[in-house]
Amino acid sequence: MEDFRDLEAHEVADMVEIQDLLARYTRLVDIGDTAGWLELFTDDCSYVVHGRTYEGKAGVKEMITLAAPNGVHLGASPVIRVHGASATASQSFFAILADRKTMRIGWYEDDLSKKDGRWRIASRRVTFVRSDGSLRPPI
Repeated sequence: MEDFRDLEAHEVADMVEIQDLLARYTRLVDIGDTAGWLELFTDDCSYVVHGRTYEGKAGVKEMITLAAPNGVHLGASPVIRVHGASATASQSFFAILADRKTMRIGWYEDDLSKKDGRWRIASRRVTFVRSDGSLRPPI
């Protein structure tokens, strides 16, 4: 494991920006700001959920339009590893849907890219934990 005391200032700044990116992801979904949410992704992004892969911003927009439930999504503190202009993040989540009867838990696995000085999500894979404790992996 990395010793965070050895990180350079720009590496810490990258990690803080990525944490903010992931926090904005859940907030923008919750308030229904699809346009703002799409800005968090690279143009050539992919999103894997429920056994299906959505490609590019048009595909991701289709996914969020069809499948994003109204409710509150809570993301745990992510584990982030920065490697220059690319990074990975892993984050558990808990979602309470607006019907107040449905909850979802699982985790996100992300590949991130920094272009033009800004971090974006290049790919996201969603794994859900079923009510019996088994996993529903992205594919």
